[in-house]
Amino acid sequence: QKLIGLGKLEQENSGNWDLPAELEPHAVMPYYWGCKGEPGPEGGYPLYLYMHGSGDKGQEWATGILLCQKFDDVPSAYFIPQIPDKVYFFGISEGGYGSQRLASYYADYLAGAGPMAGGEPLKNAPVENCRNIAFSFLTGAADAGFYRNKLTTYTKNEFERLKKLYPEDYIHRIELIPGRGHAIDYTLTTPWLKQYT
Repeated sequence: QKLIGLGKLEQENSGNWDLPAELEPHAVMPYYWGCKGEPGPEGGYPLYLYMHGSGDKGQEWATGILLCQKFDDVPSAYFIPQIPDKVYFFGISEGGYGSQRLASYYADYLAGAGPMAGGEPLKNAPVENCRNIAFSFLTGAADAGFYRNKLTTYTKNEFERLKKLYPEDYIHRIELIPGRGHAIDYTLTTPWLKQYT
């Protein structure tokens, strides 16, 4: 779906996205999309993506637009979603590193994460922070570049150690895909993640 037209950042300038039914049936994500300052500055607008807090969803979203209208950042454009209940970070290669690290730092906001063909050192992405989210991690067994296969193994071992201590809290699927290097089947992650909130 396309965004509504870019008008002034105000409560009346809101739209809705219907989320894919396979992720969450009948789910709609309201959003604000607007600008501050004169339209069409030379070089375009800087874009801010504002994510609200974890209080009451409606109140947090309403507060977000009020705050964003006050910031001294003209000219600017803002996208302010009302965060749905199922948010996942995932990515491939460099995006795999990023999604693993972000999941560890922002797990409180996520349903799950799915790095692929990546591998962060555990000091950058502590596994204990991923308690209570679903975590899928797929890497080729022969993907030795930047030690991706070794780092994936370290992550798997740490998830399994914590799962023994807290059986209900560390939902994960971490696999080294036999005979594969950096290119693996990337279609397996989102179908697995979508079952978790």
